[in-house]
Amino acid sequence: MDSKRNFVPESDAKFSPWVNHLMLWLGSRIVTYGLNEVDYKALNDLLTVWNTKYAIASAPETATKAATRDKNEARAALESALRAFLLEEVTYNRIISDADRENMALPIHKKTRTPARIPISFPAMAREEMVAPGVVKFHFIDSITQDSGKPDEVARLEMVFVISDVEPVSVDELVHSITSTHTTVERVFDGTQRGKTFYYAVRWENTRGQKGPFGPILSIIIP
Repeated sequence: MDSKRNFVPESDAKFSPWVNHLMLWLGSRIVTYGLNEVDYKALNDLLTVWNTKYAIASAPETATKAATRDKNEARAALESALRAFLLEEVTYNRIISDADRENMALPIHKKTRTPARIPISFPAMAREEMVAPGVVKFHFIDSITQDSGKPDEVARLEMVFVISDVEPVSVDELVHSITSTHTTVERVFDGTQRGKTFYYAVRWENTRGQKGPFGPILSIIIP
């Protein structure tokens, strides 16, 4: 929404009441505003996770390093999805009055949409997390900003991939594709695929469906 990305409160203590008020306001006006109910529910599920993790990390008796890490990951997931939802459903929604935006503590924008820019960066690999045998979670950051959140005007990432005994020389050989609105992708492999090589490349896609450049072709041995 805001090019400076500064409308979201920085501290957790201010972020939590703000985001809960915002979600309660939007949830009571889904029909009035014509919001996407499925996307709102998915966002509300992330809010529930945040509220739980924040409460655990805030209580002295449970405020461990692991709890803080879980809380930070929950906020990152919620904030990233929230920004995408607001951009798609709220920013240029003509039904929502300026008074309502002020009540939600959201910036007031002009009513015409500025065309989203085609991404020039790509999702760079941050880490590959072996969640369980046959389950891998890929964590990405932006190749330019090194931020764990998606760049402005980016709606999702696309991962193209192939499981092959031969190393591909071009992304054209990565014939399968999945997308994610987050900066993480979890892949579940079956038993017959373990020990084989999973090749993949990733790129950003903006809110108009325009795609940026792929990063390099990467690979892992399926655990």
